[in-house]
Amino acid sequence: MNRIKYIAFGVLLFSWCCVCINAQDIHQDPKLIKGKLQNGLTYYIYPNDYPKGQAIYRLFIRSGSLYEENTQKGLAHFLEHMAFNGTTHFPGNSLVDYLQDKGGKFGKDLNAHTSYNETVYKLQMPTHSQGIIDTTLMILSDWANGIVLGSEQIDKERGVIMSEWLSKKNPESEVSDILLMDLFNNSRFSERKVIGDTAVILNFKHDQLRDYYKKWYQPNLMAVAVIGDIDTLLVKKLIIDKFGSIRVKSPTVPPSFDIPDYTGNDFKVVINKSLKEPELNVFQLIPLSRPIQEESDYLESLQTEMINRLIRNRLNDVSFSNNAYSKSSAGITELLNTKGLFFASVSLFPDKIDDGITAFVAHLEQIYQQGFLPVEINKVKKAYLSQLQKKNSAQAPISSFSMIDKIYSDFYRNNKVINTQEEYRLANNLIDRIDSASIANTMQQRIRKEQLHFLYSSFDSTQVSTPKQLSDMLIAAHKRVVNPYELHVDTSSVALLQEKPHQGKIVSTKTIPEIKGTELLLSNGVKIIYKPSVSDKDRVNISAFKMGGLYALDSVDYYNGLFGSGVISLSGAGDFSRQELSYFLTGNSASVNLLIDKTRSGLVASSSVEDIETLFQLLYLKWTFPKIDKSVFELTKDMFIKNYRNKNITGENLFYQDLNYLMRGKDYVSEELTDSILLTHVDINRIIPVFKKSFGNASGFTFVIVSSASLETLIPYIEIYLGGLNSQKDADVHFNYAGGQIRTENEKFIRKAGNSPKATVSLIFQQVDFPNEIDIFKLQSNIADDILRMKFLQQLREEKEMIYSISVSTGATFYPAKLVRSNIIFTCQPENADILITDIREIIDEFANDPQKIAPYLKDVKTNLLKEMELNKQKDSFWSTFLRNTSFNKQYNWSYVKDFETIVHSITKKEIADIISTNFDSDKMIEAVLLPK
Repeated sequence: MNRIKYIAFGVLLFSWCCVCINAQDIHQDPKLIKGKLQNGLTYYIYPNDYPKGQAIYRLFIRSGSLYEENTQKGLAHFLEHMAFNGTTHFPGNSLVDYLQDKGGKFGKDLNAHTSYNETVYKLQMPTHSQGIIDTTLMILSDWANGIVLGSEQIDKERGVIMSEWLSKKNPESEVSDILLMDLFNNSRFSERKVIGDTAVILNFKHDQLRDYYKKWYQPNLMAVAVIGDIDTLLVKKLIIDKFGSIRVKSPTVPPSFDIPDYTGNDFKVVINKSLKEPELNVFQLIPLSRPIQEESDYLESLQTEMINRLIRNRLNDVSFSNNAYSKSSAGITELLNTKGLFFASVSLFPDKIDDGITAFVAHLEQIYQQGFLPVEINKVKKAYLSQLQKKNSAQAPISSFSMIDKIYSDFYRNNKVINTQEEYRLANNLIDRIDSASIANTMQQRIRKEQLHFLYSSFDSTQVSTPKQLSDMLIAAHKRVVNPYELHVDTSSVALLQEKPHQGKIVSTKTIPEIKGTELLLSNGVKIIYKPSVSDKDRVNISAFKMGGLYALDSVDYYNGLFGSGVISLSGAGDFSRQELSYFLTGNSASVNLLIDKTRSGLVASSSVEDIETLFQLLYLKWTFPKIDKSVFELTKDMFIKNYRNKNITGENLFYQDLNYLMRGKDYVSEELTDSILLTHVDINRIIPVFKKSFGNASGFTFVIVSSASLETLIPYIEIYLGGLNSQKDADVHFNYAGGQIRTENEKFIRKAGNSPKATVSLIFQQVDFPNEIDIFKLQSNIADDILRMKFLQQLREEKEMIYSISVSTGATFYPAKLVRSNIIFTCQPENADILITDIREIIDEFANDPQKIAPYLKDVKTNLLKEMELNKQKDSFWSTFLRNTSFNKQYNWSYVKDFETIVHSITKKEIADIISTNFDSDKMIEAVLLPK
C-alpha cells in the first residue's frame, strides 16, 4: 500500500495525447542484449562498469498470489521464503552461507519479493571471479527449478511467516486493507492478499506448496537479468547452460485477471482511535497506459510527465499558502501493471474537516476546470528538457541499479529500454506538441467525477462518522464557486547578485596524497578540501560545516534556530521571493540548502559544471542575504500550532516520549516543541540574528568539494564567492547544551499501550566514553552489530521461528559530549518477549566470553565490508561524507580508506568480543517493551 501511495504522491493525472504522429519505432538501448531460449525463458544482459567489480542479478517470474487456489492462499509468498532454505545444489542453509562468504549481505545483497502477479528474486554479487558469476547464476537456476521443499523445512517456516504477518499489523494497515479492497473492486485481486490466509499458512498440506511451484515456475513465465561489470559472451553462455535445460513442466497459459472500472461514486468511512490523523483518499481506476514501443507511446508518456509535474508544482504552491488542511498530494500510478490509478490524498485537521475538504476540492477543481497558466507550463517544460539535456551531454556513468527498473518494465510492461540519448531526442522532438489546449483536453477526457471513490479515515468520529455525512460534505464542496488560480511572480530579474563580492585569496595550499586531494586556506579563515570526482563526470558537489549549531545556542534561541532555519529557506533570499527564485533558476541545475543541525551549521550544494557560476552565486546570496518573509513565518507558525493541537496523542505516543526522557532526561532539547513554547519563545525578530550566529562569520568553516571540474577551474569561483564571505576573529565554540542526563544503568520500562497485537521490544545500551579513534571504534562496532544480527536471525528466526526480522545498530559521537548508543529492536508475540530477551542476553554473553564462537561470522562480515568499501570508493557521495566527518571529528586519518583492507584484516575475534561486552553490557540495558493495550 505504501508503494502505491508513494509512487502516486506528487503526480496527479493519467493522460493520453490525441495529437496524431507517425507510428515510428523508438530505438532500444544498443548495449542491451535481449533474447529468448527455446523453452521460452527471456534473458537480459547489460554490460555496465559502474560500479566496477559488481553485478546485479534478477529472476523475474510472472506469477504471484493471484494464481493461488483457495487452498493455497499465501503460498506464492511462502514459496519465496523457501527459496532461501535449500535448493538442489545448496541444501539447507548453505545457499545463504555461500552468498555471505562471498560478500553478500542478507536483506541487502540477497532478497526477494512477492506481489499479486509477480515474484522477483534479487542478488548483488562481485564479479572478480568467473566462479562467483557461474555459481550465482546456478542459484537463480535453482530458484527457477530446484527449490527443495522438504516437509520439515516447510513446517519450520510457518512460524516465520506468521511473525512477518504480525510485524506488519498496525492501525494504518486496517485502512490500507480497506483501500486495497476498494481498489480491487471485487476482482480476483481482492481474494488473494499476498500474505495469505493465516489458517492456510498454519495448516496447508505440503503438496499444495509443491503443486504451486510445479505449475507456475515455468520458463516461459520467467526472465533472467544480469547487469554490471561482466563479460557478456560468458554470461550468455552460462545462462544457456543453466536455464536452457529447464523443461516446461505443464504448459499452462496464465489466465488474465482484470480489475473492472468503477460504475459510480462510492464513499467509505473508517474510524480507529489509534490513527495518527484524519485523511481523505480519492481514487479512480483508469485504463492502463500503452506500452512504450513507438514515438506516439512516448508522447503519451511525456504528456503524462508534464501534467504530473504541473500538478505537483501547483499543489505545492497552494498547500504552502493554505492553512485549511495539513498537507496534500495526488497522483497516478499503474496498479500492479494491470490498471491505471488516479490517486489523491489530503491530511486534515480534526476541528476543520469541512474547511479542509472544501479547500482541497477547490484546488483540484482549479486544475480540472481551468488548467494551467502558460508561465507554469513553460517552466515545467524548460526544466525537464534542461534536466535531460545536461544528463545527455554529461555522459555520466549510469548506475547498474538504475537499469533494473527499466528491464523490469520491459518484461512486465513491454516498455522498450531506451538510453539517455534516445530519451533526450524524443523529448526534444515531441515536447512542443504539448500545450495548454492538449493538457486541458486530456484532463477533461480522463477524469470522470461520477467514477470517483472516497475513503475517509480518522481517530475521531465527531464530524464524519457515516458515508452519507462524507458524501454530503463532498457534494457541498463541489458546488462551491472555484476562483481562478493567481500567480504573482516577478520574472524580470536578470542576475542573482547586483555586484560581485570582494575577492579573497588563497593563503596556503597543501596536498593530501592519501585521498588524491588538496587543502586550501583562504584569507577569511575558510578551509577548502578538494577531491576530484570518482563517478560523476559533470558535477560540482559542495558540503560545508562549522562546529556549533543548535546546541551552541541558549535555551531561548534554540527554539528560534530550530523553527527559523526552515522559515528562512522558504522565504527566498536577497530581493527574490521563494517563487521568484524558483522561476529564475528554472532550467539551471544549481541547488543550495543551508542547514543548522544539532552540533554544526553548514550546507549542501550541487550543480552541473555548466552552471558552476550560478551555484557559487546562489551560495553567496543565500549565505549573505537571508530574508524572513512575515507571511511565510506566520503561515508556518500557524500550521505548526494546528498540527500540534490536532494530533492524536495515543498511549503508544506517550510510551515513546517517556522512553526518550528515560534515556536522556527531560530538558528544553528533549521535550516536545509545543504550541505554548512556540508562542512564548519564537520571535520573528530573532530569526535572522540566530541565523547570522551560524553563518555571519565564515572563519572556521570547512568546505568539502568533490567535483569533475579541476581545481584550477574552481579556484576563481572559490576566491570570489567563498573568499568573499564575511569573517572575523573566530571564537572557540562553546556548547550551551551538554547532551542531557544520559542513563547508563539498568531499567525496565514496560507498558501496555500498543496500537497493534504485537510486542515491540527495544533494548538500549548507553555509555559515555569510547576510544578517541572514532573511525576504528565505529568499524569494530559495526562488525559486532552485523555478527550479532546474523546470530539472532539464525537462532531466533530460523531455529525458534519467533521473529521475522531484528535490527542491531550502534552510533557514536564526540559532540557535545561523548556518547555511544546501541539498540536491538524487534517485534514478536507478546508472550514471547521475555523468552527472546533472555535468549539475546545469552547470545551476547556467549560471544563476549568466548571469542572463538565469533570466528565463523567474522570472516563473512569482513568479506562484506571489503566488498562494500570497493563499491563506496566509486561514489562521490561516500567521499563527501568521509571527508566531512573526518574533518568534523578532527581525526585527520586520511589513510583510513587506503589502508581499509589492512585495518579490517587486523581486527581480531578478541577485539570484537570486547566491543560486544562493552557496547551491549547487560548492566547498562534499558529494557523497553511496548505491549498491546
